[in-house]
Amino acid sequence: MLQILTLMVTIQLESCGHEPEAAGPKYYPMKAGLGTEYFRILLQSNCGVSVLDFTPRAEGESPHICLDRLNQTPNSPVAAGNSGGRKTCKRIILVCNGSTQVDSEANFTYSVDQPMNMLGMIQSQKTAELLLDLKLSSIVSCPENACIETAKAISRVQEAADCLGADCVPRYVEMKQIDDLDIENILKKSKKDKLEVEPFQPGWLTRLEDEVLSKLWNQSAKAWQSLLTELSDESEPEKIVVVVGHPAVHIALMGHCLYLSKEWMGSFHLDAGSISIIDFPDGPSSGGIIRCINYTVHLGRWSIPITRSTVDDEEF
Repeated sequence: MLQILTLMVTIQLESCGHEPEAAGPKYYPMKAGLGTEYFRILLQSNCGVSVLDFTPRAEGESPHICLDRLNQTPNSPVAAGNSGGRKTCKRIILVCNGSTQVDSEANFTYSVDQPMNMLGMIQSQKTAELLLDLKLSSIVSCPENACIETAKAISRVQEAADCLGADCVPRYVEMKQIDDLDIENILKKSKKDKLEVEPFQPGWLTRLEDEVLSKLWNQSAKAWQSLLTELSDESEPEKIVVVVGHPAVHIALMGHCLYLSKEWMGSFHLDAGSISIIDFPDGPSSGGIIRCINYTVHLGRWSIPITRSTVDDEEF
């Protein structure tokens, strides 16, 4: 197994004994190879933790760099409604479906058309609890089992907002499905086996065939446009759209948000049960600001640690 070197970039001005700068979040391209134009698009808050994974490659080649996490803050990322000091009325929350039976067994690696296992159910419930802090406008999901189950879990908790003390009335959230979020058949076309491409490891998407990656990228572009159209509904001045899907399609959606090419898909990483947030303080037509990527703090003991030990348990 290749060793992963993890670098945490943390902004902690007050704890370091320095006077804090002007209040408000900062934006960083995270040294992931992105240009300075991304300073205002990738958000980094004070005391937020962001993680870069460096995976060694063949001798003489530079390591593969992957943004594992962006802006993991001590407080809930959904509690704040501002981006760069400006109130945002439009937001997309990307929710990765909970773990499925296929994730934990040696079956077809990429399938999401499976029911969630017990871990996945817990992850979905934890995500639903986190999103209870928000009044959701709609939940859009991929038409596959694990995604639909995750979407229903979120909807049930929203509907019980009055019983849970989060609202004075139940919240009935519109649920939709977008076929372009379904990438199951695309991933099945890959001839790579689990030994060649180990899913959900940093940079795994770049090891897929170019044809497979291109189809995934092109289909996700249609899904992205559908989501922007959904968000642009002028009948609702404030709109929060939750999108439930496979980590691969969410990575592609973030790539389209950042106006990147498909070659950048290996530069981002998402775990099952994670959320990523895109704010649109100037409206959907003006581009989004990514508030956080691969946020998993809400999963508690069932989250994947930010730093992964390379020492065997027996040595502790």
